[in-house]
Amino acid sequence: MNKNLECMTYTEILKEVGRLSIKPTAKSIKIVVLSNIVVNQIKELLEYIICSNNVNVDISFTDYDTIVQSSYELSDSDIVIIFWELSNIFDGTHFKAEMFDKKQLSAFIDDMKTNINTVFENCKNNPIVIFNSFCSIHSTNFDFQKNNLDLIADKLNTYLMKFDQPNFNIVNMDKIISHLGISTSIDNRLFYLSKILYTIPFLKSYVNHIKPILFSTIGLAKKALIFDCDNTLWKGILGEDGFENIQMSTNTKHGYIFSEIQSIALTLESKGVLLGLCSKNNFEDVMGVVNSHPDMQLKEHHLSIIRVNWEDKVSNLQSISSELNIGCDCRL
Repeated sequence: MNKNLECMTYTEILKEVGRLSIKPTAKSIKIVVLSNIVVNQIKELLEYIICSNNVNVDISFTDYDTIVQSSYELSDSDIVIIFWELSNIFDGTHFKAEMFDKKQLSAFIDDMKTNINTVFENCKNNPIVIFNSFCSIHSTNFDFQKNNLDLIADKLNTYLMKFDQPNFNIVNMDKIISHLGISTSIDNRLFYLSKILYTIPFLKSYVNHIKPILFSTIGLAKKALIFDCDNTLWKGILGEDGFENIQMSTNTKHGYIFSEIQSIALTLESKGVLLGLCSKNNFEDVMGVVNSHPDMQLKEHHLSIIRVNWEDKVSNLQSISSELNIGCDCRL
């Protein structure tokens, strides 16, 4: 079992990447990174999570700060990753933008929209494009009032949401930074020395965040989510507590979390993940809950497969895997 990326030091990752050999018969993908900051350390992180899963990968970087120009030359790339940082649109954007008047601010935003349009048009035929949302976290103004960089980020991110291209994936950078903290994510010293804005811990978190997108390209995405029932989809044991006493409502103290779990499952189902049940239980009792309980959100039509019986769960899961024609490997 491969170690989790975030639990490894960068040195350990480098050693593991050096150990992983190219497999002549394995699938191979090409990733190109476009960036106006230095993110070269991401190469080994991507190599580790992809090569560890028996897929060869060729990772390259276009010329520094040539995002628009380089977007014309990506036709043979399987995955395009774009780091387009507001802090470095031009030298000192993160503080010089505060001197923009309204006319300059509007012109800057319009220019960026034009460039975004060009990049999106040039990348429309690439299988996967990962585009990072614009982030104003590097602004020197830390008061509670919005500054110009905040306004620029808001306007451009709203503009990004209007694009409806299925191959584009917008990554919310603020979420990743808020998870780690600004001081852990941003290295101002390295930014001023060599345009390296993000730390290794941030890049590791970022790669883990986009891993499901990467794996969908190489056939390693998780395809199914199989639930037990008692104390998993509802609080309580159906055979002991009865239909009326199991809890999965937002109106009850113990049911609230189970309601949330079912809502998350429905969201995944809407995105193509197969849902199923695998439970040691009485089939008629469980189906009674699925079809008739007022708090049950997962209905029979949401479930691609149901194994509710008194057989052991391992055998049932193997049967589910066979019927759905998906593997049982647990690679991450």
